[in-house]
Amino acid sequence: MSAVTGVGLVLALASAMLTNLAYLGEHDAAAELPVLCMRRPLQSARLLLGDRSWLLGFAMESGGFLLYAAALALASLALVQNIAAGGIGLLAFAGPCGEAAARAARAGWCAAVGARLLRQGVKEPMLARRSAGALIGTRSHRLRLVH
Repeated sequence: MSAVTGVGLVLALASAMLTNLAYLGEHDAAAELPVLCMRRPLQSARLLLGDRSWLLGFAMESGGFLLYAAALALASLALVQNIAAGGIGLLAFAGPCGEAAARAARAGWCAAVGARLLRQGVKEPMLARRSAGALIGTRSHRLRLVH
């Protein structure tokens, strides 16, 4: 893996973290506002744009999108999308409030990651070996890891 691709992957991870944390902030801010009505879109927009915490979440989300675009410029679409899609797993650690909810979310996250790795290893053993090799930075003599 080249250094440029590595920087792209770091940007993709930062984008996923920032975007998903922004979603939490926007959701929490919107939950504290009066009920938003689709029949009155201008009033709803005024309520959202007048709330500082919602605007902060929106700004964070915009920053996450810019990081995503920069990551796409440096790394392949397949790699960046894979990291961005995995970013939802970050919400398992940041989202739930309370110790019991946090434990349950972490257990669910670990089960989902384990199931994904198991499924990939059973259905596509060569791809699983290639992914593991790419993850630890090794190259196999039988598989050529390409960007």
